[in-house]
Amino acid sequence: MLRQQAKRITIIQILIDTLCVAIAFFIAFDLRETSLLMTLSIRKSFINDLDVYLWILLIHTPILILILRSNGAYNPRKNLSIFDLTWTIMKSIVLSMLALGTILYFMKFQYVSRLFILLIGFITFLILITERLLYSRVLRSIRLKGLHTRNVLIVGTGPRAREFAQLILKHAEWGLRIIGYVDDQPREEDAQLLRGQIIGTTRDIPGLVQERVIDEVIIAIPRRFLNQMEDVVHLCEETGIETTILADLFDTLVANTHLSFIDDIPLLTFSTVPAQEWKLLVKAFVDFLGAAFLIFGLAPLLITVAIIIKLTSKGPVLYRQRRIGLHGREFMLYKFRSMYLDAEEKQKEIQHLNEMTGPVFKITRDPRVTTVGRFIRKTSLDELPQLFNVLKGEMSMVGPRPPIPHEVEQYKRWQRRRLSMKPGITCIWQVNGRNKIGFEEWTKLDLQYIDNWSLGLDFKILFKTIPVVLFGYGAS
Repeated sequence: MLRQQAKRITIIQILIDTLCVAIAFFIAFDLRETSLLMTLSIRKSFINDLDVYLWILLIHTPILILILRSNGAYNPRKNLSIFDLTWTIMKSIVLSMLALGTILYFMKFQYVSRLFILLIGFITFLILITERLLYSRVLRSIRLKGLHTRNVLIVGTGPRAREFAQLILKHAEWGLRIIGYVDDQPREEDAQLLRGQIIGTTRDIPGLVQERVIDEVIIAIPRRFLNQMEDVVHLCEETGIETTILADLFDTLVANTHLSFIDDIPLLTFSTVPAQEWKLLVKAFVDFLGAAFLIFGLAPLLITVAIIIKLTSKGPVLYRQRRIGLHGREFMLYKFRSMYLDAEEKQKEIQHLNEMTGPVFKITRDPRVTTVGRFIRKTSLDELPQLFNVLKGEMSMVGPRPPIPHEVEQYKRWQRRRLSMKPGITCIWQVNGRNKIGFEEWTKLDLQYIDNWSLGLDFKILFKTIPVVLFGYGAS
């Protein structure tokens, strides 16, 4: 995921730069009619409407982005100083202006002023420099506050491990947080340097995975000990946690292997989740827009259901419950309350009626469900408040359903891999029988979704969810 994190930052940076170039163009266009430009460059009769000039923006933007990229402006391994950043952007803009000027000359567009082109370049330079400095500061500030970070466990305590840890600490914008080190036989000098940060040995990793939120395990040990890491790699593969090592490949079953470099350090990453970063960004974008649109469009329905619940039974309108999300992160899930207030206490009395196998509890005619609750469950209206969870980034529109903490405690090790993707409002399980499917098969369907994920699959599940919701298939 180190590679994906760097790629994500690069994609976002390119999109922001593209927007900045467009803003600079429109500012330059608005300024072109000033008396100074009129005097020094073109006669009023040559001033044209915006649509005549738009092609300049369409040509200039990709040229500048490509030149910036070739000059290393989007290289995540480079930690550019202000001077280097200024020089890189200035050099790139000059080259892009020369390229644009050459195109204008050969195409003989005399109505385009050279001063107008220079104005575009100057304003673009000012906006890009300002944007880059602000973006870097904001991103570092967000990461340092612990927002949108990934927890990393480092295996090894030697010089290689510490060198890599320093690299992570130097790049706060990557959003990586080291939760500790594990080592079977740390040298005395290494233990002294990392006093308080060594949290166990490799034998403790299964327990650490259960107890802590770990997104990635980085193996940074001497090559001669790599043959002892196979169990660690397979453990991480089985639980859906990514593994990054500095050399050698293991015989993984479902994890994909990615070769990447950070500061010329070769990395091998084993990942059981999709590595198509731009598609995951599209998924996140669709989630946010979709949730916002549905909340706005369904507002009258949400308010109506809330009023009915309030009038027909005692208690709050919303039911809040701790759930487990990506790699064990806890969050508060929202649902319309469909049960009486003492539902959780009464579960122990009816536990023997459970119709599901494994750690999940469900029965067809649950006596704890209210009359209104039975209807909103049948129509899945009780799930609508989870759109706010999607809006907050805790859930996705499509993904494995988020389990309750005590259910996760009963998981077999291989079942924890369903936590390796962000949980969703709907999933393959819900469109393939819901309560008619046992927990083992349910988990296998989730893993099948993770292993074969694509944007097309998400849309297919969303479309199949519509008739399931309308006809209440498999709901209790």
